[in-house]
Amino acid sequence: LKEVFPEWPYETFAAKESWLAKEKATAGKFLRAYQRAVKHTRENKEDGVRAIQKYVKMDPAYAPLGYDEYRDSFPVDGKIAEKPISVVIDHEYKAGKIKKKITVDDLVDRSFIHAIGGK
Repeated sequence: LKEVFPEWPYETFAAKESWLAKEKATAGKFLRAYQRAVKHTRENKEDGVRAIQKYVKMDPAYAPLGYDEYRDSFPVDGKIAEKPISVVIDHEYKAGKIKKKITVDDLVDRSFIHAIGGK
């Protein structure tokens, strides 16, 4: 998939706007923790492989290969890859699965990642 969509958004976090309004600090803490975890697992392959085995339940023989395949798919800055989202929107609109043409801006709230510095 990396060859077809090098910027594919493997990570997607969704929340209701009402929850985000009440829990802005919690959302920020979550995103900072996510950034630290991505950075840590990129720098510590063994920890990343152990996490894959534990949480994804991948066979230990294949977990290092999975790590190598997806390691660079998760951005350290926490920003999602937006380009492929517009491709999916266009496809879903043309297929009639969504009735109203929407944009990436309608779906993505960048304020949280900007608030924590996108690093």
